[in-house]
Amino acid sequence: MCLVKQALEAGHIVKALVRSPEKLSDLVAANHENLTVIKGDVTDYDDVKAALKGSTDLIVCLGGHSNICSTAQPVLDRALNDTDPSIRMVVVTSMAVGDSYHDVSWGTCRVADWIHKSLIKDKNLQERSVIRDTTNWVIVRPADLRHGPLTGTEEGSPHASPASYRALSRADLAHFILTKCLSGHDEWKRYPVTVYPPQDEQLRYFRAVTVEAMPIIVQACRSVPSCICRNKMTKLSNAKRHTL
Repeated sequence: MCLVKQALEAGHIVKALVRSPEKLSDLVAANHENLTVIKGDVTDYDDVKAALKGSTDLIVCLGGHSNICSTAQPVLDRALNDTDPSIRMVVVTSMAVGDSYHDVSWGTCRVADWIHKSLIKDKNLQERSVIRDTTNWVIVRPADLRHGPLTGTEEGSPHASPASYRALSRADLAHFILTKCLSGHDEWKRYPVTVYPPQDEQLRYFRAVTVEAMPIIVQACRSVPSCICRNKMTKLSNAKRHTL
């Protein structure tokens, strides 16, 4: 929604290929002359090819069930190549995907490995498809996304320190894509770019999260020794009972 709204405000002609047009009902109700909403499926070659006709850029924002990215991306690649290989494709994936896995913190790696394993695998396959099968692409790897206002202060880098992977507003991500990644902007052409908020916002976010999480952490730390003691006492008691 942020991306479509900002694109229209910037004067772009937008075609949105979506499964559920009702999700764009507010924009449709506004009857914007530069917006065409197409109900279709990104895994359907004909739907994608029809949407690409006359386009200069394709922005891919996929997510949801575990394999939609890796399933749809080859279809998008083929339709784009058959329509016009010069179309700029901007693909939004995630932090901890591709070589950015080595940039994130230990904790983020564990989350990627344990909790979001299937999603990260899906995004990795998506990126490989883009790089292998197309020539005019930008891969955008945002930090943790959240709702928030447009600040226009977002930053981009091919690699970023673990401290950079803080919450980024969806509005700022949309702003970065529209101002830095489309046709005519070649700074990130054929590069994956990590997008994150400026340092001062990262610090504010870190402090807010720390303050919110501290009571939970303290309570957890207090409970650990007692659990350990109870386990040790139980084992000792069982050992004595077996000895007797």
